[in-house]
Amino acid sequence: MLVLVVVTGHMSNGATRWLRVGILNLQPTELARLTAVIFLAWWLKRRPPAELGFWRGVAPTLALVGGVAGLILLQPNLSSAGLLGAVGFIMVFLAGGSLLYLAAPLAAAGAAGILALATHPYMMERLETFSRFVFSGTLDARGSGWQLDQSLIAIGSGGWLGRGLGGGLQKYLFLPEAHTDFIFSILAEELGFFGSSFLLILFGLLVWRGMRASARALDPFTYLLSAGLTLQLGLYAIVNLAVATGLAPTTGLPLPFVSYGGSALLVNLTAAGLLYRVSAVNEAEEALARRRWSRENP
Repeated sequence: MLVLVVVTGHMSNGATRWLRVGILNLQPTELARLTAVIFLAWWLKRRPPAELGFWRGVAPTLALVGGVAGLILLQPNLSSAGLLGAVGFIMVFLAGGSLLYLAAPLAAAGAAGILALATHPYMMERLETFSRFVFSGTLDARGSGWQLDQSLIAIGSGGWLGRGLGGGLQKYLFLPEAHTDFIFSILAEELGFFGSSFLLILFGLLVWRGMRASARALDPFTYLLSAGLTLQLGLYAIVNLAVATGLAPTTGLPLPFVSYGGSALLVNLTAAGLLYRVSAVNEAEEALARRRWSRENP
């Protein structure tokens, strides 16, 4: 599907990321990031890097991740490709891969990112806009910095309690992509500091519960699966929030469970269901172990 979307996909805003299936628009990148984590968890269980070394354990795994990330990069979608690569690297490390083994592939991934920036002027423009804002405090509010400027206006105008749900003004043609990439800015404007802080707490709880389920997993597959899914949800949320608040260059990543989008919502709900299943199995196993222990030690 990633190959198909590059060849015959629907283009919007300069990127080819969607497949039209009847009246539906499907984004294969969202499906790919879920299936990649599931496959990597299965693969790393069968081929542990700590036992097979670099060439038989680490290199084939990262080649698979790089292939999928490369297809996503062709759309072009640097942010999604980069996050998929980051999740893959972390999963290899959690499976026992040495940091020394990961150094060279990490450098290669960095070189690929630099090449993508050099060959796509709009990506470089976003990076330059962000750099000027961070280091000099200047922002081209009528040009490349329009989105960030309107995002900060929305967040700042929300105050402590916000304008009220549905009462925001920046979504009325001021802030582009207010329903997807910059949905947090609208929530901060309408719900204020307390409402947006509550959202951050919910994401923190989700990541904590996901990593807790991973730490309690009883076999390598569920351990890596829950860790990979949790990291993916957490990284997507962190990057989206960083973009909306001016802590990262503008990207096209949605905010999980909040941004509009059918493919992303379907994938995120599937990931949440898998995490819940792992957590439920852990609880059942722990309850059975406690029962056995109480019988053996009356």
